[in-house]
Amino acid sequence: MPRPHILSRKSALFALHGLGLVVVLAFIGLRILMAPLTLEPDSGRYVAMGLNLADHGTLTNHGYRPDTPPPPALAEGGPLTAVEIALAARLHAPTRQTLICFAATGYPGTACNGSLAGLKGLYALELAVFLFALYRIVQLVVGADPWRAWLAVFAALACKEAWQYSRHILTEPLFLAMLGLFLWSWLSAWCRPQRIAGWLLAGLMLGLTVMVKPSWMALAPIALVLIAVFAWQRQTRRTLLLAGIAFTVAFAVPTGGFLLRNAIQLGQWTMSDSHYLIGSLSHRLAFNMMTWREWLIGWIYYLPGFGDDIAGKLFGVETVARLGWDPGGYYVQGRDILHPQMKLLPAAEAQRHLLHTYLLNDPLKDIAVTALLAMRGLFVGGKWGLFGLLAVVPLLLWLLPRGEQQRMWWLLLLPALAMVGINAQLSVSIVRYNLALIPAFAIALSAVVYALGVFAAKAIRRDRI
Repeated sequence: MPRPHILSRKSALFALHGLGLVVVLAFIGLRILMAPLTLEPDSGRYVAMGLNLADHGTLTNHGYRPDTPPPPALAEGGPLTAVEIALAARLHAPTRQTLICFAATGYPGTACNGSLAGLKGLYALELAVFLFALYRIVQLVVGADPWRAWLAVFAALACKEAWQYSRHILTEPLFLAMLGLFLWSWLSAWCRPQRIAGWLLAGLMLGLTVMVKPSWMALAPIALVLIAVFAWQRQTRRTLLLAGIAFTVAFAVPTGGFLLRNAIQLGQWTMSDSHYLIGSLSHRLAFNMMTWREWLIGWIYYLPGFGDDIAGKLFGVETVARLGWDPGGYYVQGRDILHPQMKLLPAAEAQRHLLHTYLLNDPLKDIAVTALLAMRGLFVGGKWGLFGLLAVVPLLLWLLPRGEQQRMWWLLLLPALAMVGINAQLSVSIVRYNLALIPAFAIALSAVVYALGVFAAKAIRRDRI
């Protein structure tokens, strides 16, 4: 009698994996391969970087000209994005022609309606890599349960931030793939902390993630702190030291190599163009000019999907207007007034002016505004992020056993939370910068759905008895 049970369980798992793959592939086909690719305000520089690398073999932030090789320069953002776009252009000639049209016109007009299948294919592959990594991450956190793992994958697909940037020429698709690989290798290293190879892989993956999003450089020292804090009582000092050294050395391979390139070729020890950071700081520090009343209102205004309407009705539309993106707001003031002023100064002087005038003169206000913008950045996927954040409460109180599983979940969440704080200090903290929250929130949401499903199944059985 047990044999039919085993066969039925195997059949159920086979059907589950088959259904999951069909859903994922259909989703990728509909949302990425069949959807048009468009430009965002940041897309132009990525297109130019990729084409310059593909046609001239030069990494630069200069504009693209097919007949004129540009001089090498610092990248505006991560260099791996240039490699990605260059690869798409080299693999698929129509993609290259369409990207050249984009670089010439600056926007996708009627003359730029050619094929971008090369780039779409890479974006589809990158989303698949992220989802596969998420599947394995869930198994590391909650155990080898394919049902919960697939639920988390579906929960991630329900978050629009997981796929909508694959319909624009941006860094996010590649970042999601590298993020998934980093978090997977990071948690895997914690499963067997004595294995140096695990820490080497985790450090390498974080280094490659930095090559997509240079702001993630700040996570390296935080990761070392997490290694010390979480392993201090569990591992020997030798294991702890070797883990930190292996992680650091592997992290330095891609990042150190790129820094060395910039130092030798350009004479600058930096990951990207300093004016890129100045622009981000100009946009962000303008928010420090908000009043304390606006700061209090902001905790309502920045709630996803409905906060701005509620705040407008409670306090008046004119009162909350400067908290948004419209003309007259702090973001526009930073973008159109403060940033052009900073462009007139040398990079080092501009940074000093911004930090002394808008941060060090009132550090309490800066901390308070950073906390407010961090709250805004939590809601990745809009209301999806709000539900994910609320689902964390039952996850930690009832649904995730205390001990190793909760420890692994915190090791998944804390790097993402650290970057939420860093992004809130260095940028305007839009949710696009905080995609690292998706895995932790997906696990929380899937745990709640799974628990409700088990409860409903038990209730149905009781009614039938």
